[in-house]
Amino acid sequence: MHCPNCSSPKIKKNGSTYYGRQNHKCKSCGRQFVFPNNHNISEYVKGLIRKALLERVSLGGITRMF
Repeated sequence: MHCPNCSSPKIKKNGSTYYGRQNHKCKSCGRQFVFPNNHNISEYVKGLIRKALLERVSLGGITRMF
């Protein structure tokens, strides 16, 4: 894990965000940041979502389906 600002490996945990995700702080430059989610959607599922959008399914319906 490295700071996205200065690439320093000196990072400490710094509480949590409003949404409950872990917040980090760089000891070198003082920047606070949250690492991105690693939730990857497969190309197959992306294709299914695109087809559902073409069929004019509502976004709420697509969210419940996938």
